[in-house]
Amino acid sequence: MAKEQEQDRSSEAEVLSKELVATLGCIEQYRRFIFTPLMKKPLAELDEAKHRLNDVVRSRFPVQKTRENHARHDILVESAEELIKAAELLLNTPDDNFRHLIMQVMRGLRITCRVLEHLFPFHLRFDSLNQYLMEPGAGLPDRRPETGVEGSGLFHVGLEKDSYGRGSVSFYIPDTIPRGERRPLIIALHGGFGHGRDFIWTWLREARTKRYVLMAPTSNGNTWALRDPNNDMARIHTALNHIEERWPVDRDRMLLTGISDGATFALAACIRDRLPFSAYAAVAGTLPPGDLTRAKGKRVYWVHGALDWMFPVSQARMFNKLLKESGADMTFREIPDLSHSYPREENLRILDWFESVRSSGS
Repeated sequence: MAKEQEQDRSSEAEVLSKELVATLGCIEQYRRFIFTPLMKKPLAELDEAKHRLNDVVRSRFPVQKTRENHARHDILVESAEELIKAAELLLNTPDDNFRHLIMQVMRGLRITCRVLEHLFPFHLRFDSLNQYLMEPGAGLPDRRPETGVEGSGLFHVGLEKDSYGRGSVSFYIPDTIPRGERRPLIIALHGGFGHGRDFIWTWLREARTKRYVLMAPTSNGNTWALRDPNNDMARIHTALNHIEERWPVDRDRMLLTGISDGATFALAACIRDRLPFSAYAAVAGTLPPGDLTRAKGKRVYWVHGALDWMFPVSQARMFNKLLKESGADMTFREIPDLSHSYPREENLRILDWFESVRSSGS
C-alpha cells in the first residue's frame, strides 16, 4: 500500500511539474514579446496556463503540508502558488503609468526566477523540468543529484545576509563536465536594477547543454558604473579568481555578454585595454564614450530590436558602423519584432559565433 501511495504521489507530482513548465514557457514568451504588437498571443496563452496550473493545484493537492508529504512535492506546490502570483502580476499590469508597469513586470519576473531557483535541485527528478532546462533536441544527462560531479551546481556568493545584496555573484557549473577539464566561461551581465541571481537563468539552459561554466555578477550599484567601470570590473576579476579556485576555466575562451546596461558595460570593456575577455555579445545596449581605436581586432556580436523603445535601433546601427570602421570584427543582428527585451533564441547563435573562431584573447 505504501509503495502504491508513493507511486500515486510521484504521478501527481509529474502532472504538476508539466503544468509548471508550461507556465514557465508562457512567461518566457511573454518576456520575449513584451511591448510589441505580438504580445497579445503570449498574454492569452499565459492566462490559460495560469488557470490550468491553478486547477491542477486545487484538484490534485487540496490538503496542506503534512509530515507524510514528500519534500519535493511540497516544493512543487509552493512553486505553483508563487508562479500563479507571478502570472497575475504580468497579466494585470497598469496601463496608465509606464513606470508602475515596468516595476510590476519586474516583480513578476523576479518571482519567476525564485521559482526556478526552488525547483532547480529537483530538475533531474522530473522529465518535463529536466527537458525545460536543456536546449530542444539535446540529450538529457543520466545523472541523479547524489551522483553529480563534486563542486558542480548553482552557487550564490556574497549573499549571506541579503539574498539580493549588491556586488554579489552567482555561478553555475554543469555536473556533466569531467573533473579538471578546462571549459569556456560565459560572464552574463544583468540590465539596470537587475541582479545576477535572476539573470543567470537567461543563460543556464545553454550553459548546461553545451557544458559552459556560467557566471552572473551583480553590479555594486543599482546598475553598472558606466562612467567609471573600474570598481565593477575589479569585482568581476575577483569573481573570476573565485570560480577558478573551484573549476579550471579556459582563459582563451571567455565571453562577456549582457543586456541593456549590462550590454553597454560589455561594450565599455571592449574599448578598454588589457582585459581578459575573448569576445563580447551585447543585447539591446548602447556604446559608451571611449577610445574606439581600442576596439581594433575585438570580436563583437551585437543584437538589437527594431522596436527597442530605450535605445533606438538607428543609434545601434550607427555605433555598429563606428566600431566596424575602428577595426572591430562586428556581427550585427537586427531583429524586426524585438523590443527592449531578451531574445533567448539568440543564445545558441551567439555561442555558435563565439566558437567559430578560437580567439587568442584581447
